[in-house]
Amino acid sequence: MFVKNGIRNIALSGIAIGALLAQEASAAALKPHRAIYDFEIGRNERNSGYTSAEGRLAYEITGSVCEGWAISYRFASRYVQSEGTIQLSDTHMTSWEAGDASELRINQKQFYDNALSSESKIIVKRPTAGAAAEGEITVPTAKTFSLSADTLFPVIAQAKLIDAAVAGEARYTGQVFEGTESEKPYRVISLIGKKKSSDVHSADAKKPEAAPLKSLPSWAFSTSYYPAVDDGTDQPIYQSHYTMYDNGVATDLTFDYGSYTMKGSLTKLDMLDVESCE
Repeated sequence: MFVKNGIRNIALSGIAIGALLAQEASAAALKPHRAIYDFEIGRNERNSGYTSAEGRLAYEITGSVCEGWAISYRFASRYVQSEGTIQLSDTHMTSWEAGDASELRINQKQFYDNALSSESKIIVKRPTAGAAAEGEITVPTAKTFSLSADTLFPVIAQAKLIDAAVAGEARYTGQVFEGTESEKPYRVISLIGKKKSSDVHSADAKKPEAAPLKSLPSWAFSTSYYPAVDDGTDQPIYQSHYTMYDNGVATDLTFDYGSYTMKGSLTKLDMLDVESCE
């Protein structure tokens, strides 16, 4: 799981059919789960405009490579601005991704101070495995767009990132489309830390909420997001830092917005039933 006011994921080229089949096998290792994280402001510079912030993120993934993957995401937060004004932000997102990477559907709503601020509905389809994708935005304004063949959808992209960690790679680069910024894909660079076993990852080992993760390997990731088209700047649009286990569960989240960060701690985790392929 990767997030930036919505789901944020890593991408890798997957052009050949053989490569796609390998991605399917990889995604099978991801386990359906429901996780809740409590957030508070971390680093806070003077120019952030906030004196404090807190929030809660609820994330659920269900499905399989056979039935497709469904994601439900909600991030509600409360910001106290420098002049004392309180701002409420509430992001809702649901998505469905075909297990063979042929289709992605995304519905999103953004609320500010309990009023609907924006809404979007996006459908992206590939005619054949490894082909370029054609997308359609139906809300708020009808629009079509194209994505290159090397652009991955979120779930398989996450699985490939875990594959890179399992293989001992220290860096992972690719392109992802997750729909939070209209039709724009992003170029993503992720730095991967050394493998850790659960018993040495003290932050989770001491939490009863993280009991289902006991004995599973994990890695620390630091991910930066850039425009897919190089604009000549070296500064990422956004960064995130997190620990992720080989079953796809993430903990110790940090969202870096430049002038401030939001730090999230796992407070509840339920592992859900795995759908079998018939």
